[in-house]
Order: sequence, then structure tokens, then C-alpha cells
Amino acid sequence: MKDIKLTALLKTFSKEEFKEFEKFIGSPFFSSGRNLSPLYHALKKFFPDFDSDNFTGENVFALIYEKRDFNITLMRKLISDMTKAAEEYLLQIALRKHTHYEYILKLKEANNRGLVKLFERYFTEAEAYVLNSSFPSDVEYRLLHELLEIKIDNFYERGLQNKTNDTIVLSSGLMIRSFLFTLISNLQSINVNEKSFVKAGKKDIINNFINNFDFDGFTRAGNDPKMNVYNMFIHQVRGTYNKKTILDLKEQLMLQKDVFNKPELYELYKGLAAMCVELAGGKPDKADYQKLLFEIYKDVLSNDVLANPATGIVDLYRFRNIFNTALEISETEWAEQFLKKHVHTLQKEHIKNLELFFSGKVEFVKGNFEKTLELFSKLDQSQFIFMKDLKFEYLKCYYALGHTESAISLVDSFRHFVSNNDSVPEFQRNEVLDFLKKYMSLISLSTKYSKNKYEELERVLRTSGDTWFYKKLLEIKKS
Repeated sequence: MKDIKLTALLKTFSKEEFKEFEKFIGSPFFSSGRNLSPLYHALKKFFPDFDSDNFTGENVFALIYEKRDFNITLMRKLISDMTKAAEEYLLQIALRKHTHYEYILKLKEANNRGLVKLFERYFTEAEAYVLNSSFPSDVEYRLLHELLEIKIDNFYERGLQNKTNDTIVLSSGLMIRSFLFTLISNLQSINVNEKSFVKAGKKDIINNFINNFDFDGFTRAGNDPKMNVYNMFIHQVRGTYNKKTILDLKEQLMLQKDVFNKPELYELYKGLAAMCVELAGGKPDKADYQKLLFEIYKDVLSNDVLANPATGIVDLYRFRNIFNTALEISETEWAEQFLKKHVHTLQKEHIKNLELFFSGKVEFVKGNFEKTLELFSKLDQSQFIFMKDLKFEYLKCYYALGHTESAISLVDSFRHFVSNNDSVPEFQRNEVLDFLKKYMSLISLSTKYSKNKYEELERVLRTSGDTWFYKKLLEIKKS
């Protein structure tokens, strides 16, 4: 019973939804013809977790039919009917949450039944709903396009050819804009993660389109301030961005921020930050890019788009990146205040772990290495998501404290894990193995100095941009 489809559905219900579900199954319109109320009350005893050892088919059946022997066929039928009811209830909830799709269905039904005045009223209401709902541009244009496609059918079936043609032109324009905004919104993510997630050749169709489409001309013709900013993103993603163009785009985002709604602004800043991160990697002027990235993140906070406004969820990786960037440019006090103010906006199950981890990193920067290890020891590693980061921090602490045996043991176990675990992405495996190789070279040099090995590691670090390693290498030289 614990692993069946019905249980998985009911676990997602809030207390209010579960209570409403009782009324739903009691409605003659949605009823399967079978009285599901006794099953509901039996299941209610195990809601919301359904993890009791007493939660078995036999026990649930006994709660419904006190004086009958267990009948597995009847039990399966009850469960099947209740599952269908739960799925239908979720559909009704979804329609309430996504009013646009309710309008789509109403419009189609009104059109099929020839209810012209009702159709026009629904259309006016649906259009106003979309325009006033603060959807991102790509979603807004797509939804308006969907509405107009139904209106085209309505005009065509009524023989209104001129209106049909005009609406086709308008609908096509919305479809093009929706496509372009969607493409631009996703391009940066595709570009940054290409090595990790996109196989060779997968981007060809996108690149061919971009190379043959006149974005500048389309932007000029439309005279849309949103499109101007998106067009800047297109040029960035096509490989023409640098520190100046990122600064220009950052400035334009601040100037034009009022033309974007919060969900859209959230995505744009995410893309802008990703560009800066990509350019900073391994560059001699990495520190300058980190300072620029820090300023971008401060804009994120000033515009209240740390959490995704569309979902209310804070991206854990974005939170980590903001915190780490502040530490890397010695904005330790700012990082502490950021952690204190915003850590409770994270998903509840991650708050304690991440508060311990980030607090440990602050103590590490302050030179309190034992305190760092103490905080890390309190982590629930089975639920921790930044395991690579944690292992790296452990190794840095062990190095600072001279715990060479512990360091070597962790290096061996970590190397073995990433080398033999197919779930580790290739790029991440290479990153870890590269770190461990440099780390062991550093350990070796700190134990027994060799000029040749020193110069070899120095050459590697000079181009890698690993500031911690380089700093430790210089300390060896001075000693």
C-alpha cells in the first residue's frame, strides 16, 4: 500500500486539499458510482505520511468491512476508483491554478456550440487575464497566440475572411516573438552547459537559425524595449561578449527593469551572471570578473529577484554562487549578513545543512580551521547536496592544520568514488581528479621541497586560476 499510485498522489495533498477531496468524491457528478467515502475515512487514519507499519491492504479493508474476509479483487477495485478520483481532483485544482487553460477549454466549447456572444465575452476575459498576469514575455506571447488561434477558427467558420486574415497576421507575429524570447531565454543556459549536457552537433539547428536570422533588423522594426535587451543577449551568446558588453547589458537591465516583470528579470539576471562566470574561468583578471559578478548579484538582491518570482523558490546553486563570490573578493562581512538574512528562504530540508556549511566556510576564511571542521561534522551528509564542495573544504582544512594522513585518506576515497561512479558527470569527474592531483602535488612539496616539482606546479596554477593553490604554493616558496 505504501508504494501504490494512490498513496503517492495523496501524500502531495495539503490538509485543506485532503478535506476538500472528501466533498469531491461525494459529488454525484464526479462519482464512479461506487461509494468511496468508507475508503476515504480508512485512509484518513494514515494521512499524510502513510508510513505506519499498520498501513496494509488487509488493515485498510478491515476498517471498511469489519465483518468480511479480505477480498483482494474488491480492494483493488476500490483503490483503482479512488485513484481515478484523485487524478480528476488534481485536474480540477490545476484548472483553478492555471486560469488560461480553463478559458481555452471554454472558448473551444463555446465555438463548437456556436455561442458567438459568449465566445467573445470569454475571449475578452481571457486576453485581459493574460495581459494582467505578469507572465514572462515568451509565455505571454505564446498564450495570446493560443487564444488567437481559436479566434481564427471562429472567424473562419463564420465566414469572416478579412478578420481571419488580419488575425492570422497578428497571431503569427505573436508566435514569432514567443519563439524568439524562448530561444533567447534558453541560449545562455545551453551555451554555458554545452560541454556538460549537449552532445556534439545537437546545437546545429539552433546555430543555423541564429546565423541566418536578422535579429538587429527585427529589433529595429519592432521598436520593443524588451527586444532591445534580448537582442543584446543574442550578441553576447554568439561569442561577442566581454567585460564591456556585460557592463553595458548590466546597465541596460537596470535602466529598463520596469518594462520586465519579476520572473523575466529573474531569468535575465541569471543569464547575465552566467556570462560573467564563464568569462572569469581561468583568466588572469579573474578577480575583476568576480567583482563585476558581485555587483550583478547585488542588483539581483536590490531588484528582489533572488527567489524565482514564478515559483517562490531560491535556486540552491545560485545562493551558493552569491555567497562564494562574496567570500572570494574578501566581502566576508557581507557574506555573513547575506547568509543570516536569506538562508531561511531556501527549501526547508536544506536550511540546517547549508547554514552549517556556509558558516564553516566563513570560519575557514577567518582562519578558524578547527571550528570549520566542528561545524562540518554536524552536517547530515546523506542529505547534503554540495558534496564536492564539502570534500574540497575538508582537504583545505586538513592542509592548514597539517593533518596529512587524514588528507591522504580522503583523497584516496574521493578519487576512488568519482573514478568508479557512473553517476558522476565526466566534466565533474575531471574537475575533481584535477583538484586531487594538484592537492597531492602540494602535499608532496610541503613535505619535501623540490625545485623542479615546484616549477611544474607553478606552471599549471598560473593558467588555472586556482587562487587557494597558488597562495599555498607561494607560502611554500617563502618558507
